[in-house]
Amino acid sequence: MVSCRSELILDQEKLCKGTESQGYSARQVHDTPDPKLDVEEHRTHSLRCDCGAVTEGTFPEGVNARVQQCPRLCGTVTYLHAYQHLPLRRPEGPQAIKDMFGIPI
Repeated sequence: MVSCRSELILDQEKLCKGTESQGYSARQVHDTPDPKLDVEEHRTHSLRCDCGAVTEGTFPEGVNARVQQCPRLCGTVTYLHAYQHLPLRRPEGPQAIKDMFGIPI
């Protein structure tokens, strides 16, 4: 049994008033969370000074395109392709990624 649980659900029977606890039994259900895609949006602003100069913000290092895939997603796709032999050049490969993460590749 794992002591660091995500959720604790108490399934208590309705008992009469005179009943006292004799301890409890526990059962755990382990499952993986639904895969989801986290999207970070970075925005920069252009500011114009009274003197007419325009200052533009910069994006963080590694944020080079309007839309790009993150290292974890790329690593997951590489793992599925290289170790699980998921074919990325046949329709079932990209469809599996779309089914898991909700994004087309």
